[in-house]
Amino acid sequence: MKTVPIEQALGHRLAYDVTEVTPTTVQSIITKGTLIEKRHLSLLRNAGHTLIYIEEDGLLEDGQDLIQEGPASFAIAQALAGSQVTIKKADSGKTLLLAKTEGLVKIQTDTCHWVNHTDVALVISKPSLSVVRTQELVAVVDLIPLTVSTVSLSNIIKHIGNPGFAIDIRPFLPLTVGLLITGTEVYEGRIPDAVAPIVQKQVQMYGGTQGTVQIVPDDEDLIVSALHSMVEEHDVVIVTGGMSVDPTDRTPFAIRRVADTVLKYGIPLLPNAMSMVAQKGETVILGISSGLVYYQQENILDKLLPLVFAQEPITREYLVSLGIGGLMPSFTKNFTKIHTP
Repeated sequence: MKTVPIEQALGHRLAYDVTEVTPTTVQSIITKGTLIEKRHLSLLRNAGHTLIYIEEDGLLEDGQDLIQEGPASFAIAQALAGSQVTIKKADSGKTLLLAKTEGLVKIQTDTCHWVNHTDVALVISKPSLSVVRTQELVAVVDLIPLTVSTVSLSNIIKHIGNPGFAIDIRPFLPLTVGLLITGTEVYEGRIPDAVAPIVQKQVQMYGGTQGTVQIVPDDEDLIVSALHSMVEEHDVVIVTGGMSVDPTDRTPFAIRRVADTVLKYGIPLLPNAMSMVAQKGETVILGISSGLVYYQQENILDKLLPLVFAQEPITREYLVSLGIGGLMPSFTKNFTKIHTP
């Protein structure tokens, strides 16, 4: 690869993609390998290029073979990608990682951070534990220089390869979800239930099946009895209502009596902070506060159900970590209207 004034590049092949950036477009105007002709000169000048790289026979630097950006980024992407990720070449030497299936993004952040520390390559991805649909972009691998030595590239790939699969997707599974609605006012018909349609819609988003829907009053023993039945028949049980510290609210106590483990009561997330995550055998129990009725478009289920359907274990550490960034837009948008006297 050699640097020359554009006028001296006539008859030579371009060694990289030349990109033009305007207020409305970002595009490659001349691609790598193009034979430079007179018609290209005005394009280059308009894009601000007076010097360009042209191809030479053999790529060497300090006696080491060099790999160009496209093949190098592709090799790094191959090392990073898990079995549920497709790799695709893009322009400007980038390589794209796309989801083969709907699911939960899993990123080994330490590995990706290490690559970004090399100052040779960049791994730019969606956040770990975010939701992606089939063929959605998960990550981009980009090279900083136009070339990298085979030794440097080999070292990067070797580091990634242990443990490997640094970027992958955990597919959503077709789980069955039971819904237990608590509240004497709903049980007695004083007010209509508003929860079931909200939960059913969110369950369907992840390919789940809505199982039994049952309404019980604010009676701890009745909640316990219904919950025992539901955990035997469903992969997941969502319990709504009666989750606060009001004396009539008995749902947290009932869940504790049924569950083998309560991971956390009180999740640092708004809305729905007065919620609970528990486990009975293989069945996940989610106790969700009644704020679900008001915050229908965005709520705590958006943070919990993706992990549940991907069968990614929900840990106490994960729940605690939700506090940083836990003010969801649905809450902050309505905060003044709801909480200001």
